[in-house]
Amino acid sequence: MKLISISQQFSERKNGTKCFAAFDAAEQYRWLLSRNWFNPAEPHMSPPTMCFVMLNPSTADGLADDPTIRKCMGFAARWQLSAIEVVNLYAYRATDPDELLGARARGVDIRGGENAQHIEAAIRRADKLVFAWGSTKVPGREHFERHVSELALHLGKWPMCFGVTKDGSPKHPLYLSYETNLLAWDVDRRHRGSAA
Repeated sequence: MKLISISQQFSERKNGTKCFAAFDAAEQYRWLLSRNWFNPAEPHMSPPTMCFVMLNPSTADGLADDPTIRKCMGFAARWQLSAIEVVNLYAYRATDPDELLGARARGVDIRGGENAQHIEAAIRRADKLVFAWGSTKVPGREHFERHVSELALHLGKWPMCFGVTKDGSPKHPLYLSYETNLLAWDVDRRHRGSAA
């Protein structure tokens, strides 16, 4: 599978964390973000990657984190993993998920070009896969949710989640306690309209 990302950012922090992000040329869409802080000198850590599939990207890039990315890194470290990759159902960058509705109404392709390729590649690489897009009002999202769920199973990955919202969506990690455990994501439950 050939991935053509027009704009890529890479940086390495003083603590050794390697940061990467892939965007379109205007950086309106972020297709992939990764953080890797693996240190071979720390035997209790392992290099496998935790992949988060969320709703849409915000301000984080190849240089800076946002609160959600910091929280994802914290969860990965709690499970003694030392790398994360983040992809999204919609690649359109917005600080408020409701902005997706406005962009869609203006005719913007909020999925974002080659987004599906990056989602598939990230799921293939994942050692632990977490669905965490939270509740959303974006019309038609069920189709993309179902596609990503079925893709994961087809690739031999069983998705996890931090529990589900009232509408059955996988919870977003930002405001969850680090004591929150991962649960198996019931692929069919969401599409039966069940809630927990």
